Amino acid sequence: VKLDMGTVEGDVILIQDEYTITEWCEITNWKGNSAARKHGITANFTNSNQSIIRNNIIHDPTAGYYRASGIATGDGSQNGIIKVYNNIVYNFLNMTIYAEGISIVGSGNQYSEAYNNISYRGSGGYIQGIGQSGKVYLKNNISLSMGPDFSVGNGIYSNNISSDTTAPGT
Repeated sequence: VKLDMGTVEGDVILIQDEYTITEWCEITNWKGNSAARKHGITANFTNSNQSIIRNNIIHDPTAGYYRASGIATGDGSQNGIIKVYNNIVYNFLNMTIYAEGISIVGSGNQYSEAYNNISYRGSGGYIQGIGQSGKVYLKNNISLSMGPDFSVGNGIYSNNISSDTTAPGT
């Protein structure tokens, strides 16, 4: 499924149910706003425990707008796990303030896994390839030319690659 949003503002796919699998989507041409990041695909722990985001291509958010992310997990109050793997996220060009290819969050008894993802080619304000906080497992991810490629805190890491020196677990 190709979702060309024609510069529509907002989250393209917002996962609201547990055990949801989002796969085989191509998402392009959406925009964020100054109040909150807007994502290509987003899942939070309150509603989407045990969800999987896999095998998607997410690219080219509308340039010049604030705060866009390709894939985002986290937030919410429920315990659980969200898995993100085999996705390609690219061309976050000329963003005004903030953009992340993939944003992975886990806290408390929340846990996210991200493996075998590629995030590349970004420019503009604060651009980050793969960002992470909380309980997260990052394995076999590649982030190139995002500046910084990875921005990570505590987590479990192995075999990640970056075009700068930020890849954890190398």
